[in-house]
Amino acid sequence: MPYVLLLTSILLGVFGQILMKWGLVSPKPLWHQSAPALQLINSLPVLLGIGFYGLSSIFWIMTLKRMDLSLAYPMVSVGYVLVLAAGSLLFHESISPIRFWGMGFILIGVFCVSRS
Repeated sequence: MPYVLLLTSILLGVFGQILMKWGLVSPKPLWHQSAPALQLINSLPVLLGIGFYGLSSIFWIMTLKRMDLSLAYPMVSVGYVLVLAAGSLLFHESISPIRFWGMGFILIGVFCVSRS
């Protein structure tokens, strides 16, 4: 069960990041007149992304109650790999060879931590 909570937290965080990016690159303002500080959250995808991030935090808290921090926290880095892949697939961001190698090292590290 703790791993399901952890995976849910990671995936909600990834979806939150994707939604926020989507809302910023394809803005469809919810309201036309707003203060400059509010213009960053003037998009439904950005607001949904913040909501997903909040839900991710709730699942993270439930994970921490059931799992050692020294095991759970390194697993969160899988989210970095997923966001990088999503950035490439959805937003046509380039993955340089060094980024690709970095993703590999992250996954190797997560594997090693999960086996300890």
